[in-house]
Amino acid sequence: MAVVAGSFSGSDREQALRGYSERLALRIEFARDKALQSNREWGVFIDEEGVRFAEFDEINAIWNPRSEKPFNADPYDRNVEFDVSVEDLPGTLQAPEDPDEDIPQIVLFSSGETTPFEITILPIEWETRAWLLASDGFTRTVLPEGRDSTRVFMGGRDWEVRTAITATDSPVMRRVEVDVYEFLEGERLGPFDHSVAFVGRNCTRLNDIHRAMQIMQRDIMQLVDRPIRDQYGDPQRPLLIGTDGVIEFSRGGWRNPLQLPRAEVQRVGYLMQDNKLLRGYWPVLDRAQDTEPAYQTLLTDIEQLEFFALDASGNEYTFWPVPGANPSDPNTALSGILMRIEIPPFGVIERVWEQRGVALVSVLLIVAILLAVASRLLASHNLVINAHQNTFEQNQALQYALGAETLARQALFQDFNTTGKDIDHNGEIWAQQTMPFELDEGGYLEAQLIDRQGCFNLNRLAGSEADVAAEQLKRMAQNLGINPQIADAWKDWIDTDLEISGFGAEDSDYLISQPPYRTPNQPVVDVSELYLLQNVDREQLALLLPHVCLLPETESSLNINTVNAQSLAALDESFTLSQIEPIVEADRAYQNVAEFIQAFADFAPAEARLKVTSEYFLLHAQAQVGSSSVTLQSLLFRDPNSGVVTVLRRDFGKLFRSNLDIVTEEI
Repeated sequence: MAVVAGSFSGSDREQALRGYSERLALRIEFARDKALQSNREWGVFIDEEGVRFAEFDEINAIWNPRSEKPFNADPYDRNVEFDVSVEDLPGTLQAPEDPDEDIPQIVLFSSGETTPFEITILPIEWETRAWLLASDGFTRTVLPEGRDSTRVFMGGRDWEVRTAITATDSPVMRRVEVDVYEFLEGERLGPFDHSVAFVGRNCTRLNDIHRAMQIMQRDIMQLVDRPIRDQYGDPQRPLLIGTDGVIEFSRGGWRNPLQLPRAEVQRVGYLMQDNKLLRGYWPVLDRAQDTEPAYQTLLTDIEQLEFFALDASGNEYTFWPVPGANPSDPNTALSGILMRIEIPPFGVIERVWEQRGVALVSVLLIVAILLAVASRLLASHNLVINAHQNTFEQNQALQYALGAETLARQALFQDFNTTGKDIDHNGEIWAQQTMPFELDEGGYLEAQLIDRQGCFNLNRLAGSEADVAAEQLKRMAQNLGINPQIADAWKDWIDTDLEISGFGAEDSDYLISQPPYRTPNQPVVDVSELYLLQNVDREQLALLLPHVCLLPETESSLNINTVNAQSLAALDESFTLSQIEPIVEADRAYQNVAEFIQAFADFAPAEARLKVTSEYFLLHAQAQVGSSSVTLQSLLFRDPNSGVVTVLRRDFGKLFRSNLDIVTEEI
């Protein structure tokens, strides 16, 4: 794709072209960091108007232009010709169905991935070398090495400073050669000084290390208990650690703002190959025979990479699962993940994540080392400072979101030790809506805690009463006005056999899809897997999703004090929404199920599937610090015997919707 705009003028046009190319690379990198830190997708549009940046509004499904510095229009945008070449990330970006749909050529994903691209920049009115900006999807946007020349007047004389930046054998060093010439009455007198320095690309190196650690931390913090089926159809555990520093696991939070037909759970892996840190990811969870991972380089020139599983006693295991160990033995249960990586010239970096992913080692803070080789780097300085300010704000927002999770766990434990052991309802303190907290750093923290025993658990279709649960799901679908065949499709998705149920589908149907994949044949963890079912209408799914959930058990009951109308109506064919809506709209705090049945005898057929206590809760929190935002969704489990609350999984990819309705009056 070629895009053309005006022309340069003046004697400094070569230098201006190079400066423009460097600024554009830095602007793309800055936008990429913003996407990673704010957990929102950014895009780069390149057309006849020049280069435009935008942020994706997931609620309204539109790209909002960003015009603040450094994303405002560059005065040289109209002076160059662009040739843009992009590739799809496997399983991540696909062409829109509508060719007129306005989407960016380059998408900067919040997961750290970027549309692989090459941008060739050429002036129109004179012959010169082209400047190439490129990224393979993970590595930094780069420019080739080159030369520069600057004329200055200083001390009553004219001087010319020539710099040449070239690569070296080390990927972390560049050779900077500086020649200074003195001029007298317009005649060059010869070299005044010649210097050669091997300048560390430490600023870039530190940024790359930091980004790699951010991506790895985000993956591990969202580790989920989702086994997969490999290319042979055999089950594999959610977390695998093997020899040669290889780790592979399932992670949630794979945002899908473009609403592609995929789940929001992703299988990823890390390994070292040819002294490179590689992140691999698969386009599907449950693989076909020819499914291959895509690999992206996060770091080069590393000397060592090791991963270990930790048990409760801190013992390190090279292999996970531990061969011969009893999976139900708490002494050998996973307590944490240890990583050791040796990165010249900084040495060994060691990080530990506890069982649910909180980093026990503080986040790597980077102070960039800037080399002023010419005045053209001045603009870069401001971008680097802004980038690290955003990094600091992002880390603060993350800690506030995790703090909200800690408070939620404490509130649920306290509730258990007062009234929650025998009853849970929406009138208790943990369920109350609170105003957003104003933060000292400038920003806010808002959190919501929701009972998850009030929604229909889709994993019941893999339990001992799967057929009964399937009929209940069909009733819910009919009440919502959607195709009830979704119940057969979902039952086949998670049951353990390969026999087709009614209007369902099994491996043989999904293996002819593009890309091909299998059914998981087991309970799953994220409702986004509904989008992988055959013949499912996205608009109909949007009607279903508010009423269903996925809990890590197949025999769960509904809490009558918190259940939603659709889930209660689905329990028996004799129930109607007209009966149920007045019940669920009223305040409920039944002390036991018998009290509810006594008040509403028509619901006696569902007595065995009802309760008045809850074990599963969902925290949804959002922290905003400065321009950085972190959204966290945590599934919490409260032990019905001890009241201890544990985090089952975290997801930083879910959209936060405030339940607060603030009304202001004009004075």
